[in-house]
Amino acid sequence: MSVDEEAISKRVTSVLETHLESDKDALEALKEISEFYTENTLECRRGLRTKIEKRSLALNENFLASFEKVKNAVNALHDNVNSLNTSVMSMSSQLKDTKTDTQNLIELTKRLQLERKSVSNQQLLANAYVKTFQLNSSEVACLRSNNVTPEFFTALRKTQNISNNCKVLMQAGHQTSALSLMEQISTYQQMAMDVLYRWSQLYCKDIESTVTGPLLVFAMEVLQDRPVLFKYVLEEYCTVRQSVVAQRFIDALAANSSNDTSLKTFSKDIRQYINNILSWLIDHVPIERKYLTYLLKNCDKLNVDEEISLCMSSITEGLCSPLASRVESVLHMNENPIDLYGVASSLKFYLQIVIKTVPSGQLCQTIEELHKTMECVFLNKLQNLVRDTLLERIEAPPLDLSPSPGIGHLLNILRQVLSVAAVTEDKQEDTSMIVSCVLEPLLQAINLSASRLTPLDMAVYHLNCLYDIHETLRQYQYVEDKLEKLQAQMAVQIEIVSTEQANYLVTHLNLEEIQTILQGHGANIPLSQIQGMEAENLINFLSKLESMLVMPHTVAVPQIGCLKNPLHLSKVRRQSNEVISAVYKQLYEHVHNPTNEYDNPSALMSRTPDLVYQLLVNDENPL
Repeated sequence: MSVDEEAISKRVTSVLETHLESDKDALEALKEISEFYTENTLECRRGLRTKIEKRSLALNENFLASFEKVKNAVNALHDNVNSLNTSVMSMSSQLKDTKTDTQNLIELTKRLQLERKSVSNQQLLANAYVKTFQLNSSEVACLRSNNVTPEFFTALRKTQNISNNCKVLMQAGHQTSALSLMEQISTYQQMAMDVLYRWSQLYCKDIESTVTGPLLVFAMEVLQDRPVLFKYVLEEYCTVRQSVVAQRFIDALAANSSNDTSLKTFSKDIRQYINNILSWLIDHVPIERKYLTYLLKNCDKLNVDEEISLCMSSITEGLCSPLASRVESVLHMNENPIDLYGVASSLKFYLQIVIKTVPSGQLCQTIEELHKTMECVFLNKLQNLVRDTLLERIEAPPLDLSPSPGIGHLLNILRQVLSVAAVTEDKQEDTSMIVSCVLEPLLQAINLSASRLTPLDMAVYHLNCLYDIHETLRQYQYVEDKLEKLQAQMAVQIEIVSTEQANYLVTHLNLEEIQTILQGHGANIPLSQIQGMEAENLINFLSKLESMLVMPHTVAVPQIGCLKNPLHLSKVRRQSNEVISAVYKQLYEHVHNPTNEYDNPSALMSRTPDLVYQLLVNDENPL
């Protein structure tokens, strides 16, 4: 192969191996050629080179024309910059000339500023001196005016500050000026105190006002430095408030203008009436304490609590007389001890509340005395009621041995009184006192009314009465000792009834002779050979016992059917049946003892003592 052919082969191979899809420049060139190379003919291929060269020449000519415009714009900018530079140089020259001319003016201005600062400092010092040691004309006018305003207290506080500043001035060595200023300020202070004292006495009645009230607080704060004036103002305040509170209380007792309701409306219900009166007190008395606390809230140089306590005692003194007259009138309006005890309890309850607001004074003493009086009257009325009821209503026990109606009436009264005592402060002491007042004479009356009964009837009647009393008391607290005594008395009566029932069973079962023989039997003679202990005689007892075992409740004294409490009835039957069971056990042991020579004892007494005990005693379980 020749050299030319080899070169052509390499070119062809190179063209074939070219990957146009990865050559971006080639692709862009081909894309550009495709815009004007639209036909692939021989003539077009021959003129392709010429077209490409012409197209390149046109592009260069366009670029040259565009660059010519840029060159012209740059030349114009250069001319403008040269003109601006000329102007700047001219201005710089003018500024240098102006700086030289104004240098002297600046120095003059600085000197004047220093002089102005010095004069201002002197003026500030003069103003500070006047402000620190002098009152202005408006402040002096406020202190001389009889009308106390917030500005008055501002001026008065300033006089105190000036007085303190004068002391410092005196310590600094300026005694003459300090003494002169102090004398002047003292005159202003005395004048202001006189004005404030007269104004406080005149307007202390307006503590409830939103305008005058805060001014009175400031006035008392200032007056605490003058104890005599402070005391006089407080006395005047107490006198005024005492009159106001007493009048409001009297008005409330007569008519209440706010809702057209009078406390007198409830006068028929004395407990409600007294409660409303006392409620009015605990509603309004704390308001007075609130006013006093507000009035003296800024007083930090005295014992405020002590002053409030003394003032409250004085203010509430006017309430004592109308309160006492109203409560004492209740004593003549009602004879019911329940209502009287309710009033006494209310007095005691509200007394504890009032003491928190008025720890001492005539009001607390009055309420306490009224409570003691009402309590004494209540006890007298209750004792009289108990005595009258016992005389009028406690009758001889009825045939069914149930408590007489008078006992139920007294127990109902006791329940009503104890229901009131349950909500009192000293409920334990009151409950014990009330129960003793009713219970002791009631028990005596029960014993007296049952004195003509037989022992069994008396025991059943006592049990029924004691049961009703016990059931009444067990609903309340603090009567445990009384309940224990009642339970002990009921246990004694249950024992009496049980003994009577046991005696009845012994008689019914023909056990008297058998029991007597068993108790006196010796070991020398067989029991079967003793008269009355023969097997035939025992069979009579055992047959009756069998009938009793089948229906044990049918064999009883009639009186135990009158017992109201099933538990008492069960105890009576249990205890009496225990006696029969013990006798049966003793007889069973003797019969089954070979030394007593009974024939076929197992057939004679087939039931074991345990079985009899089970049927007679264990089946009588308490309810």
